[in-house]
Formats: sequence, structure tokens, C-alpha cells
Amino acid sequence: MMVWNRKLIAAARKVLRHHTTLAGALPDIAKATGLPVTRDALGNAFRRHGEPTPTSLLKAEKRPAELTPRDELYARVKAKDHARQRRMQGMTDIILEKVDAALTKIEPDVLQVVPEPPPEHPPAGRLELIWCEVSDVQLGTRVELEKMGGLNQHDWAIFLAKLARWEEVVTATIRERRQSVPLEGVVIALLGDIVEGHNIFKGQVYELDFDVYKQVVHGANDFAQAFARIAATFPDVQFTLYGVGGNHGRVGSYGEAPYRCNWDLVLYHIIELRLGALGLGNVSCHFPQSWFQVVETWGWTHLLVHGDDIRGWGGLPFYGLQRAVGKYQQVLQKPVNYLHIGHFHAEAAISSSLGDTIVNGNWIGANAFSKVIVEANVPVQLVHGITAQNGIEWTRKVFLRSREEMKPRIAVFRHGARKGARA
Repeated sequence: MMVWNRKLIAAARKVLRHHTTLAGALPDIAKATGLPVTRDALGNAFRRHGEPTPTSLLKAEKRPAELTPRDELYARVKAKDHARQRRMQGMTDIILEKVDAALTKIEPDVLQVVPEPPPEHPPAGRLELIWCEVSDVQLGTRVELEKMGGLNQHDWAIFLAKLARWEEVVTATIRERRQSVPLEGVVIALLGDIVEGHNIFKGQVYELDFDVYKQVVHGANDFAQAFARIAATFPDVQFTLYGVGGNHGRVGSYGEAPYRCNWDLVLYHIIELRLGALGLGNVSCHFPQSWFQVVETWGWTHLLVHGDDIRGWGGLPFYGLQRAVGKYQQVLQKPVNYLHIGHFHAEAAISSSLGDTIVNGNWIGANAFSKVIVEANVPVQLVHGITAQNGIEWTRKVFLRSREEMKPRIAVFRHGARKGARA
């Protein structure tokens, strides 16, 4: 029968120094000594040989340095922020997976389009690129005529009429330019706020025609069909889509979720899938996960951003837009010839020595904010013609509704006799 001796005690001490708990050390001590080991037997053996208690030889657990209350608060906030970002990232991945799975079950659209042949005689002149801008559609917005005092009305049916008008004008513009000059291609730049979003401002729920899910799914379908019809009409012209997200597409409060969690980006993703399912060989999509996008045309640099980071109130912040061009040039470390933005709902072109700012219009017109800023712009989108020699040479306004349709229908109450009725 084996008994504890100095050699076995030394082996037990060596094992204990590599463990933090006695219960975890006992199996290894039994293996090292070849003796059946219990807590009491080990304690008795150490006492007989004048050794300290086994627990005193255990490896001390590493304890974090003492933190101040401020450090502890910062650590908790940082941990919560990381947890929130992981949740939002996971939520976005799940949404995109579900969108992909749902769209694979949908039959591709059948295009009822008659392709137009290219001109019999290639036109002479300088090569030209047509650039179409789409922003501030704010799908799902409902503007009621009575509540606006006759200033404006808008809903999904009116949006579809505006989309048809946009498609008609863009198709006609491409047809006209295609007969006049050789075309390099067509760019469609989506500048954000394509959806109205949800909980972007207080009381928004009372101004929605559709919730954000329907805004994205139905809106992507309607836009994809319009883009596809235009591209299928001119199969010899290359179409390229770019896009950035807007503030109305964000998920949660401002700064709560990463930029990638944006409903505009989900809508772009569906548009790309829908166009891909149609097998159009003359369409390509480039939708980034960053808040900006850089496009070059013959060396002219175009920067696409939504514009919500440029501060203004009650109209266009002209000086802010000029400063923004300089700031972006410092960030990108390259000159910016054209800054393309939306957000401000008023079309404009502002030139400066640093570069030009092109502000696209909107699709809605007067809405609830007209009371705040005392401004109601006509729904307009912009189309540009770009050449290698001069950059943007011409700009065309696409009026989504006629001036007559947008004329306010305000109730006017009169008292007193008219001049013609006086005796």
C-alpha cells in the first residue's frame, strides 16, 4: 500500500500551482501520484508533513485592475454599444437573407417592350453620357389635400403617375440624344431618401400610405420595372446604376445603427436582384455600403452623397454646400468637380472655384414641413448631359407633374358685392 511521502507531496504541490480550484486539481494529483485522492486525504497528508494547506498553494486568479466609477461606466457603455451593433448587423443580414429567399420564389417580370434599333447612320459629334438623378422619392408618403389646405396631395397612386412621367421623359431624352450624338451610356444615380422610412420624426406614422416593409418591396419592384423598360428599349446603350442611402432610410434613431442598416440599401439590393433576374446584358449595378460613392467620367470626378450632413434651415445652405465641396476634397484627397446631393427638395446648381454642387429635386412637393419652412417646391428631377471636353454641358428638368396639376386649389371665402354687381 502506497503512502504519502515527500516525493508525492512535491508532485501534488506542483500540480496545485497550475490550478485555481482544489476540485479541479484533485484528478491531476491522483494521476501524478497514483494514489486515490480526496479533499480530506490530501489535507491530512499535507498536515502530517508540516506543509501549508493545499488551498494556499493554488494558482491565484487574475483579477482586473481596480476601476474608477467613470471607467466602469465607460466599460458598460462600450459593451452595450458593441452588443447593439452586433444585433443590428445580425438584423441586417437576416433581412437580406429573407429578401433573397423570397425573391428566388418570384417569377421574373415579363417585359412588354419593343426594342428600338440603333440609328442607321451613327451620328457625328462629341461622345456624350446621359446622367439621370433620382432622390427624395420618399415612398409611402401620404399628403392629404384637405389637410394641406389645397396646396398638394400625394399617395402611392400619384407616385406611380409621377414614375410613369419620369420614365416617359427619360426615354424621350435618350431617344433624342441617341439620334443626335454618339452615346457613351446612361447613368442612373440614386441619391437617397427613396423610402419615407419609419419613426424618422415625431408624428410620421400619421403621414404614411404604406409601412416601411411595403415601401421597400413595392417601391423596388416599381422602380426595377421602370429601369428595365428603359434599358430594354435601348439594348445597344449601356446603363449603370449607382446609389447612396438617405437619412429617411436609417434604422433607429440618428447614430444608433451603423450606416449599412438603411432601408434605401435594402431597396437597391432588391432592384439589383430584380434586374438580374431579367437577364438584361446592358445593365450593371454598383451599390456600396459606404455613405458616399465616387464616379469618374472622362476624368471629371463626381461625388455622390445624400447631403443630410450639410446643415441648413429653411432652404438651401449655399455657403454650407460650398464648404462641403472643400471638405470632401480634403477627405478624399482628390479634387471633386461635381458634388451630387439630394435631401433639400429644391433643385439647384451652385458653382465655385472648388467645384460645382448639383442639388436634385424631390417627388412630393408641399408637405407638412411647408408650415415650418414656408416653402413648397414643384416635384422635379434632373437629367444631365456630360462630355469629355466640358463635363456637364446641359441639364434638363423632369417635371413629374405639370404646373397646372400642381397649382394650389385653395378655398377662398369672399364677402361683399363684386364691382360688376354694383348698381
